[in-house]
Amino acid sequence: MGAPTPDPGSTIDVALEDGTVRTVAYRDIDKARTVFEWGPEPKPNKAKPTKAKPGSGAAAERTAGDEPDPKQPKQPKKKKVNAS
Repeated sequence: MGAPTPDPGSTIDVALEDGTVRTVAYRDIDKARTVFEWGPEPKPNKAKPTKAKPGSGAAAERTAGDEPDPKQPKQPKKKKVNAS
């Protein structure tokens, strides 16, 4: 006679990395992990070098509306003292 045909609900087809497909019985699986593939992988981020703008150094003057640089520590405010 030959090998019995497995019940289609008791097996799963697994695609291997080399492109081959294997049929595995659920009873032979000890552990499984689901990996979702949502589409093509994102393109690598190519960081473009930034060019320094004139006057953008630490000694540049601030104008109204400029935000403080979060990387720089805050300077304590100067108090006005009346010398009498």
